[in-house]
Amino acid sequence: MHMRITLRTIPLAAALLALPLFSTGAQSPELANSRVRAGAAPTASAARTPEETMAWFANEFPRLAWATTTDHTENGVAIRTYHRVRGVKLEGCTLTFASSVDTDSANVRGYTFSAYTIPLKDVNVAGVKITRADAGPSGRVRTEPASNVRLVANKQGAFTYTTPDYHSDNFVTPGVVRHEVHTASITVGDEVEARRIAAALTDAARLCGAKAG
Repeated sequence: MHMRITLRTIPLAAALLALPLFSTGAQSPELANSRVRAGAAPTASAARTPEETMAWFANEFPRLAWATTTDHTENGVAIRTYHRVRGVKLEGCTLTFASSVDTDSANVRGYTFSAYTIPLKDVNVAGVKITRADAGPSGRVRTEPASNVRLVANKQGAFTYTTPDYHSDNFVTPGVVRHEVHTASITVGDEVEARRIAAALTDAARLCGAKAG
C-alpha cells in the first residue's frame, strides 16, 4: 500500500460539478440508466452538487473498496485476510483515506494500518489499471482472489502514506512514519466495483489536471 501529500487545488466547485464519476460513453442509454437506478455513481449528465460528489467518495468509496482473500499454504492451512478502506475524504484535488489489512488464522496473524494521501493531479491517468492476484505470497495458492485498483504517479509526482511508528518508546502516541511512493493499490473484492472506483478516480484526476504519462 502507499501515500500522503498536498498540492494546489483547482476551484472545488468547478471541478466537482463537472466530475463524471462513472463513464457511460461506450454504453447504451438504457444500460447507463439501469446502473444509476441500481446505485451506481452519478453519470456525467446527472445534476449534482459538490457536496453530493464528495459524499459519493465519503460513503460509496469505502462501501465498495473492501475484500476478503483466502490463501492456502502447501500443507493446506487457510489464511484469511481482510482488506478495508475507511475515512475517505475528497477535499479539492486531494484524496485521503485510511487502509487496513488484517490477517487472522491459526498460524498467521498480522495487522497493518496506513493513512494515504493522493494528490489527484499527480496521477498518471494512463496507469490506472485493474489487476487480479491469483497467488498469495511465499508460494501460497489464493482460492478467494480479489482485484486491485492500481494507481501510478506521473514522472514529477508522488503519493505518500503514513504508518504508526512501532519502534517509538511512546506507546500512547507513538507518532507516524512517512513514506513516499509512486504506485498504490486499493483491494476490491468485486471486479465490477473495482472498475467503478477506477473510473471515478480517473475522471477526478483528469479534472484536476492529471495527464497520461
